[in-house]
Amino acid sequence: MSTQPYAAPADAGGSPLLLVGVGRAGCAAAARIWRSSGGRIRTLLADTDARTGIENPGVPFLLMGANRLGGAGAGGSVANARAAAHESMHDFAERAGTPRLAVVTAGLGGGTGGGASMEILERLRRSGAVTLAFATMPFAFEGPAAAKAAMNARPLIERNADASVFPPMDGLVGCADSACMDEAFARGADAAAAGITLFWRLLETPGYISLDLERVRNLAADAGPAVFISATASGPDRAEKILAALSDSPAYGADGRPPKASKLVLGVMGGRDLRLAEVGGIAKGAAGIFGDPQEFAMGTVDDEDAFSGRISVAAFAFAAPTRERRDSRRRGRAAPDPLSPMHGHFGGAEGNLWNGEDIDVPTYIRRKLTLER
Repeated sequence: MSTQPYAAPADAGGSPLLLVGVGRAGCAAAARIWRSSGGRIRTLLADTDARTGIENPGVPFLLMGANRLGGAGAGGSVANARAAAHESMHDFAERAGTPRLAVVTAGLGGGTGGGASMEILERLRRSGAVTLAFATMPFAFEGPAAAKAAMNARPLIERNADASVFPPMDGLVGCADSACMDEAFARGADAAAAGITLFWRLLETPGYISLDLERVRNLAADAGPAVFISATASGPDRAEKILAALSDSPAYGADGRPPKASKLVLGVMGGRDLRLAEVGGIAKGAAGIFGDPQEFAMGTVDDEDAFSGRISVAAFAFAAPTRERRDSRRRGRAAPDPLSPMHGHFGGAEGNLWNGEDIDVPTYIRRKLTLER
């Protein structure tokens, strides 16, 4: 592929894969991925804070809600972020084009990542893209308000994405207690970027076992919630170390157990010393760890320079979608979201916004008023 960065809108349809970073944390992860690819992966950063574009020179950037917020950010308000995304959706659609697969990175717990990403995911899906949301949950030290905001945003992101992953920042970093806040956030963004970069390399530089974009697209379509695990190991027992990491990962949450998956996408990356027995053992072991999924796809990347002497693995384990989700997607739309500024009441018409509020929603609901009977 060309090493020139994405130029919009002329090249808007040039690549079937699009990476979108939303909000400060999501943009940080996406920018890291863009740089690690040498600018080859088509990337668009979207934020309500103009500083994000300044801090990531060379990476395509869209300032959302410039007229409404003036580039000062959403102030932690999900409503402001959604309104800003709605205001800038025409510009976003022009720059995003019509990708086949779109990966959206965001950090939950604040305003823009949780608010704007759900609008962006909906627009991408309506354009025909299969969408994968990679949205990190906040650190424990960010407090209960951030945790509550993340939990409120999560179901709306799940509703608007074909597949969604919500890794906890504490799990990505390991132990953040001894790190300062800037360092902890940087380490979390690096960990998220490293995992997605492995997945991108799997699609862009396949090895002896090829996993093409359309296969991933078909697996991810309407796949629902997922967990994503990446692991790297070296030494004579590196395959066993990989399986141990897949068996015991902070990504599995409080119970620490791998979920039973309906679909599994597995990528194995190594150098010239990657052995057939290692690949076979990792594939068989991973399938067993995730309950022998009905659908299983695997690919390899052979790169002596990057993986000499070690193996890296990236795995997406998708849970079976609920019946409600299948029914809503079968009707060709996401389940209704009464607070969405794009929900409309008449044949897909857009909602009406005023000062960041959707005035199609009755006032007593928006303002949580109790009516006397």
